[in-house]
Amino acid sequence: MKAFFLPMTSSTSFKLFLALILSSGTLLYSHYHHNKMSKYFNSSEEYVLKELPNFPLMEIYSKKEGLLQELIPNNSKGVLVHFWGTWCGPCEEELPSFLKLLDSQKENNLVAILFAINDEEAKVKKFLSKKIGKLPSNILVAVDNKGHSLQKFGTLKVPETYAFNEQGKMVKKFVGPQDWDSPYFSDYLGTIFKKNQ
Repeated sequence: MKAFFLPMTSSTSFKLFLALILSSGTLLYSHYHHNKMSKYFNSSEEYVLKELPNFPLMEIYSKKEGLLQELIPNNSKGVLVHFWGTWCGPCEEELPSFLKLLDSQKENNLVAILFAINDEEAKVKKFLSKKIGKLPSNILVAVDNKGHSLQKFGTLKVPETYAFNEQGKMVKKFVGPQDWDSPYFSDYLGTIFKKNQ
């Protein structure tokens, strides 16, 4: 029996080339995504900042003033400190998913402090009211219109998020905007804070 082969046309060559490119792109993206997600579970990272800093601030809704550590409820099992600003596009984009994640972590007694950097209280309240509505009860909001808190944490840009355990030890730093809707974050935070219960 004679083998039958179709002649290779430029259209067929292009389709094969395109399929090869797409396959290679998929493999490269999978490798990139795997490496990106695996860093969330790497506990060997070393940080310059070791403990939750303590300095004066005021929570803008309750108007409570005091040292940062005094404003955190006693039953807290962990603290996330999130730097953002109403003027920051990536901050605005990620904030709803970040707050949704925090709301889901209330049962783990996780508390978050949102530091609005180089901002004003009226703008922050208006922004949160318009974009978010009612904040989850485990969130404190402070405004730092001079950027002093950035220096305490060693942060250079926003958004940036720090995770501290029940003892105030830093366990993770998330640099830049994150996909907070990803199940990796709820799993990771649940693991961190359940360890301390």
